[in-house]
Amino acid sequence: GKTSAFYNELYEQGLITPSFGYFNDISESYAFNMITGESPNPDEVYRRFVHYIDDLQKNGLDREAFDRCHRVELAEFVKIFDSTEEIANVLLSLAFAGVEIFEYADIINSITFEDVTRVFHSCYNPEYYAMSVIIPIDEQ
Repeated sequence: GKTSAFYNELYEQGLITPSFGYFNDISESYAFNMITGESPNPDEVYRRFVHYIDDLQKNGLDREAFDRCHRVELAEFVKIFDSTEEIANVLLSLAFAGVEIFEYADIINSITFEDVTRVFHSCYNPEYYAMSVIIPIDEQ
């Protein structure tokens, strides 16, 4: 996220723009994490990402970062109630997952640091990484 040392280091060095972000999608049959954004040097960003993940796997995740992300996730959930369109989108996606909208906060609250650590170690494996670079036609 934008508050992480990783993001700020890349941003301050001009390797990423403020559009840099992440997205994930999880279902019963698949899951993926996607990092998106613009960079003048995507190969260097990819190299740094792989190194960053490797360091986290060797040294462990940061509990303070987990707590911060946990609070942000809860705040983001509460914020959806400011928009009828966002409520509809979340209702639909949760319905496909078989979850009631008001159960979602309980689900978020039930996630532990240990859960995230376990999933992190099982999901991030370099053999599953892929990078796609889109180069504008005028730069080719």
